Amino acid sequence: MKTNRKFGIGAMLAAMLLISMAFVPAVSAGQDKISEENIKESQMLQYIDIEELYTEVNSYIEKNPDATDKQINNYTLQKIRELYDVSKSDRDGSSRVSYPGYYLNDQEALLFTENPWKGAKSCFYGLSSESETVNVFGFNGANDASDAFRHTYWNALMVRHIDYTWAYRWATAHEYYSSGLPKTMDLWNNIKGRQIGSNNPSASDSTLSSKVVIALNSGNQLKKIVNNNLVYTSNEI
Repeated sequence: MKTNRKFGIGAMLAAMLLISMAFVPAVSAGQDKISEENIKESQMLQYIDIEELYTEVNSYIEKNPDATDKQINNYTLQKIRELYDVSKSDRDGSSRVSYPGYYLNDQEALLFTENPWKGAKSCFYGLSSESETVNVFGFNGANDASDAFRHTYWNALMVRHIDYTWAYRWATAHEYYSSGLPKTMDLWNNIKGRQIGSNNPSASDSTLSSKVVIALNSGNQLKKIVNNNLVYTSNEI
């Protein structure tokens, strides 16, 4: 009986060990899944194709003209998650969004949570401003005339395609952690861009670009940094 008892206890302990071993991978897998799912949509933006997102949501709006803001925002979040899932297998950086700031800081992320569609459009028009800067200058610089153009044009686009208040809030949040002359320069040019957008509510994107170039060459509108001094841009193009 003692032998049987010892065998019974040993068998029971072995069974318990096997059960515990069997459940460890399952728990770990579950934890990994939760961790993966915990990434926020605002963080997913740096891994997805913003242009594709913009096109998909615009298509949804065209097909559903009576959609509410809540429905549009929910659809935006849904598409972000879908595009993020598609991009999971590609983490070489080629699918990361490239727009002023590269990723959302925490202040932009708060605004994005408030209105995902407006946030996504802000990123899209950031991309557009970078592309147009390359068209005009051949490159995207920092603290120079191309930088002044990019920020001004970006803000004009946001006013034109979103609204003035949102453009102000997003552009200001974007500069939250910048400092010194670069911040002063960017905030100044952001204001000028919103003025251009506000003064030309029906203008095409190309017309807005031309308006920004005029301001850039005027000598008393936009600003850049030269020898650690903030100066007006003049006859740049």
